Amino acid sequence: MYHPAHRTALLIALLLGGTALSAQGASFDCAKAATWVERVLCADEALGDLDERLATAYRNAREAAQAEPSAAERLLSEQKAWLAERDRCTLLPCLRRLYERRIAELVGSGPGAQTAALGQQQIQESAPHVSIEAVYPVLPGEGPAVAAANQEIRGLVDAIIRDFRGEANEYAEGPDTEGEGWAGPDWSLTIDYDLPHLTDRYLAIPFSGYEYTGGAHGMPLLLPLVIDLSSGQRVPPEGLFASGSNWLERLSERCYAGLQGRDLLSADDQWLREGTAPKLDNYNLLFPGPEGLRVTFAPYSVAPYAAGIQEVLVPYGDLTGLMNPALFGQ
Repeated sequence: MYHPAHRTALLIALLLGGTALSAQGASFDCAKAATWVERVLCADEALGDLDERLATAYRNAREAAQAEPSAAERLLSEQKAWLAERDRCTLLPCLRRLYERRIAELVGSGPGAQTAALGQQQIQESAPHVSIEAVYPVLPGEGPAVAAANQEIRGLVDAIIRDFRGEANEYAEGPDTEGEGWAGPDWSLTIDYDLPHLTDRYLAIPFSGYEYTGGAHGMPLLLPLVIDLSSGQRVPPEGLFASGSNWLERLSERCYAGLQGRDLLSADDQWLREGTAPKLDNYNLLFPGPEGLRVTFAPYSVAPYAAGIQEVLVPYGDLTGLMNPALFGQ
């Protein structure tokens, strides 16, 4: 998952400042890192690991293509084009996404292969006291369903940015500014996504991010987006389940049991029961992944902020007969 804005800003500040950073597993000699991208790969352990994995995948693909000159030439051309695209990245999420996509293309199997064809777009805005960075996927191809799906994806990102801008404008013009236009620390918004899950019926995108609007701390953004591939329309949380089923009760039971034994700091049982009660408002962060339904609870919903985000994975076997057959084929 994408690191909060302050961690990314610190990392980039260190890199641009020329601070020596130890290698974290990149495929090249970090002592010779010269470009921004190379320094990031050496400074960020996860990205360094991805660089190692890609180097291995490319080496294996090159060995496999040696028997066919045209395939070897095509592989080299594709890799050069990918490197050029990579070097145009200015955000860490952009780098990670390109590495994940290229590894999936080279390996040709595994959980990333289905989404290897997804493109991506990024948004960067900077104004006095306010900064916005966003990365989001783009489905390839044509047709009404693809167009509708891309509209849903961009619409979600635009809505988050629009709300953030609105709050910033209200703050700048409000009584707290004392007529100076702005008071307090700068605000920031980042939007990112982890590896999507694609089936023949739906696409699930785990959007995340971080929003800071002053105060002691910011708040994480948690926005799983599920799209019905037959129509390109967004599927609401209740749309994942069969009509009339008791899915809320089942999730409530599983999530309460899954969280009960965790260290939730000062949260008492009443707080936990209220946060996992069978109410739709408690279950609007649902991600149907390959292993089951991931239920996410934002800070304060079942425990204090310091306890962090809480997640419970409910296997599909525990939801037999409850999932929407149009999406899950049950």
